[in-house]
Amino acid sequence: MYIPAQNNIKKLKEDLVTINNRLQTEQELFLNNLKIFEKIMGYNKIIENKEIAIWYLERNIDLDDKISDVIKQLFIDSGIKFSTLSLVDTAKDGNKKNYIFNIKFVSDLQKLLYLIDTIENHKKPMQISSININNTGDHLEIDMTLKLITMEKL
Repeated sequence: MYIPAQNNIKKLKEDLVTINNRLQTEQELFLNNLKIFEKIMGYNKIIENKEIAIWYLERNIDLDDKISDVIKQLFIDSGIKFSTLSLVDTAKDGNKKNYIFNIKFVSDLQKLLYLIDTIENHKKPMQISSININNTGDHLEIDMTLKLITMEKL
């Protein structure tokens, strides 16, 4: 009776070792799958952030032939007719492109102030590089250099 009991104990211990080994293997597989799942979630978050960044940039990118339309619209909104609008220079700065415009127009003080305020608060980054104002008495003759900055597609 002692020997069969020892054999049963030995068999049960072997079964226990085998089951513990299987359990350990399954736990490792489960943890590896969790790590893979976490990596997938991390990559999904990165992809989502990149897609949002691309969407935002594409909404704010203007093609070269449409840049002057932005400037023209500023003048239309301000009620000012310009006499000349010329692209003087373009310069790249990383993924930014700077457009330098020379604009000549006639205006009154109120419309000029409205135009300057519109430029300062426009969604596209712009800055007035220089402005020369000649007061003729009846109106203001203005010669302005305006820089508009856009982001290029990556």
